[in-house]
Amino acid sequence: MPSNNRLLLLFISCTICWTSCINYSSEYDHPAYFKTFLTDFDSSINPNKEAALLKLDAALKAFGQPGPGDMFEVYYRKRDYYYYVKKNYIVAMLYADSMLLFSGKKLDVERFAEMHARALFYKGDSYYKLKRYNDAFQYYSMAKQTVLTHVKNKCSLVEYDSYNGYLFYMQAKYDSAITYFYSDYIEQLKCTDLNYDRFVIIQRNLNNIGDCFLKLKHYDSAAHYFQLGLDFIEKNAGRFPQKQYFANVATAVIYGNQAQLADETGNYKEVERLYKQSIQNTLVIDTPFTLSTQVLLAGFYLKNNELHKADSLLDQLEHRQTDFNYDISLLRWFQYKTDYYSKLHQPQEAFDYLTRYTHVKDSLEARDKKFAAMDINKEFESLEQKALNELLQKDNRQKTIYLMVAVIVSAMAIAIALLILHNLKRSSKHVKEVDRKNEELQKAFSSLEQSQLENNRIMRVVAHDLKNPISAMRNLLHSLLKHPKNEEQQEIFELMHESCNNSIKLINDLLSRKSDYKREAHELVNVETLLQHCVELQQARADEKDQRLYLKTAAVKSHLNAQKLWRVFSNLISNAIKFSPAEKDIHILLEKNAQYFQLSVKDQGIGIPPDLQHKIFSMPEEVSRPGTWGEESHGLGLSISRKIIEEYGGRIWFESKEAQGTVFYIEMPAAE
Repeated sequence: MPSNNRLLLLFISCTICWTSCINYSSEYDHPAYFKTFLTDFDSSINPNKEAALLKLDAALKAFGQPGPGDMFEVYYRKRDYYYYVKKNYIVAMLYADSMLLFSGKKLDVERFAEMHARALFYKGDSYYKLKRYNDAFQYYSMAKQTVLTHVKNKCSLVEYDSYNGYLFYMQAKYDSAITYFYSDYIEQLKCTDLNYDRFVIIQRNLNNIGDCFLKLKHYDSAAHYFQLGLDFIEKNAGRFPQKQYFANVATAVIYGNQAQLADETGNYKEVERLYKQSIQNTLVIDTPFTLSTQVLLAGFYLKNNELHKADSLLDQLEHRQTDFNYDISLLRWFQYKTDYYSKLHQPQEAFDYLTRYTHVKDSLEARDKKFAAMDINKEFESLEQKALNELLQKDNRQKTIYLMVAVIVSAMAIAIALLILHNLKRSSKHVKEVDRKNEELQKAFSSLEQSQLENNRIMRVVAHDLKNPISAMRNLLHSLLKHPKNEEQQEIFELMHESCNNSIKLINDLLSRKSDYKREAHELVNVETLLQHCVELQQARADEKDQRLYLKTAAVKSHLNAQKLWRVFSNLISNAIKFSPAEKDIHILLEKNAQYFQLSVKDQGIGIPPDLQHKIFSMPEEVSRPGTWGEESHGLGLSISRKIIEEYGGRIWFESKEAQGTVFYIEMPAAE
């Protein structure tokens, strides 16, 4: 090879190597190993979460070398335990800091950026619960900035508007809080995947909006959003059976708010019932919330001069003040004790409790005074402007890189043009060499033709050897079908018998030396029945991955070859199962119009990368990809399906987004 050619190839190789080296390598995580332990923790009610956490710790210790994603998920559960169960917000914050350590090193990798933003939110939550609102705002702001600058999939962390709503709520700016809660509610509805986190956030936003309207004394609007929250929980809680305890708590919160609404609107008959229903829902699973609701019920009894009930309930709560995790509950308890003794005309006792009430109230107001004066809107504007500036800087850096690449490509193009010109001048010297190589190619083609004949012979031998065992299976199934059996066994044997018949037809095609896709004699095929049988046979594969096949058909008949159409149906449904994760839905729809029938197979799988979409109907090796469980794929099924469909005057196409799923469509002539 001439020296200038070698230099050019070396230059190209170095350029490719340089561009590939800027990508981060990703650490290896082990979600399959930890899934059982994480699910056990998530599905446990609060009193049982400590035992589930110990199992998770033991699993972590036994594994030895977890990845950063594994550690993040474990610390996430530990943070949840101390935040929601123990109400120890200091320890919860420490675990949020650990999550930040695992996620903060590679923010240019989106999954790390998502984890980092979530950890920042969690640390802000701890500060919020500790009433350190300025610090909470700081971490919420950092989380939002991380989302704006590093995360493309906004649905993964779309709830940051609701965090801003909490800050306005604590400033008693309820109109502004409603704006943020409602904005987050709408954004959540735009994300089609209703996972557990989104279920929590949507019902929480509806309740928060209702609570803000209650504070503003817009009672009709408050009642409307409280009912929307209850309806949403009732409709969707069944999707998360392992989280039923949370649905009970969420429902209890709304019951408590409805009780306050009933109290303010004079519907006193409902107040006690709703408070007691709220208490019943959380009696075992959330003690602090139960105590706070009991305090409110005691206040209602005082308001209605049911002093005996109020005294009894307040006395019960006096011995449990250490379990109060809400400052407002303690403040209310002192207030109600003051009111109680005032109604009994015992001024000294009333004064004692009033003094303690005033002391707690003053300390809370002093702590919150600085935060109440903050102009959050200006802070948000400053934050978003900062994020915009960073995006512009990043865009400028990208444009600079593109310019450098353009210069490099231009230089390469000039070099290639010079090489082509040089080679054209030398081409006349190589005409004889080309003629000689043509003769060699002719010999090679002859050898290939002989090799093809040999391959065909081997294929026919293999087909012949397969025919006997499959025929034996068919005969055995035929004998079994003659004997009485239950309906389920009958259906299974019939499907197996039909599958054997289809396999023998395919083998006969090969043995008769027909071209793979040569047109055969048409027959009137009941497409609907054929599709139903195909789905029933594929159901077993779907069951292995806990997938659900949803079939909707119309009455369709067509003049074609049933065995070939069976191949098409099987390929499309098998691919949907193979390339979809576990526990996903696959929708199969058969429709008919005047002249054609259309089949669509829609999955929620890994999708088709843009660089492969123009190749999937051909047979290159690079289009074959393993399934989500490592299932083997040869990349032949779609090529065969297209040739069969086009043979009968039909067409096949698809719509796909990477990581969001694929829909395959076929359209073929239908019988009149």
